[in-house]
Amino acid sequence: MRKVCSLELAQLMIEQKVPLTINEIISLVVKRYPNIIVDRSQISSMVRNFVSSRFCTCVALKDVYPHKYQLLSLNGYTFKIRNDEGLEREKFPLYVKCGSPRIAREYAVIEETQRKENASQAFMIMNLSRSQSARASL
Repeated sequence: MRKVCSLELAQLMIEQKVPLTINEIISLVVKRYPNIIVDRSQISSMVRNFVSSRFCTCVALKDVYPHKYQLLSLNGYTFKIRNDEGLEREKFPLYVKCGSPRIAREYAVIEETQRKENASQAFMIMNLSRSQSARASL
């Protein structure tokens, strides 16, 4: 069995959209990934890394006890995945997958080609509707 990785933790925290305690985060991880080993110190360490990273926007509410954390966004954060057995990367959304510069470039290329195809199709549909309306007016 493998341990939870920061990629999975980041996705869970962003999806929640509310500040969470470490215990709440652990219970969410256990519910979502029942076959993964969950270590409290490891989860705490990952959350502290999110808070201290300049590539994450993670709010730490330290005026309440227990402390609460909310991961708002990731911007160039590099995920260190040491054991990816059983980790299905395609299930993670784009904002989480782009954890390394190489992956970010690959997905940027895919997104750009998809955007160009969509724009091309929209342009063809617009031209067809214009030509049909011009024929109808004659």
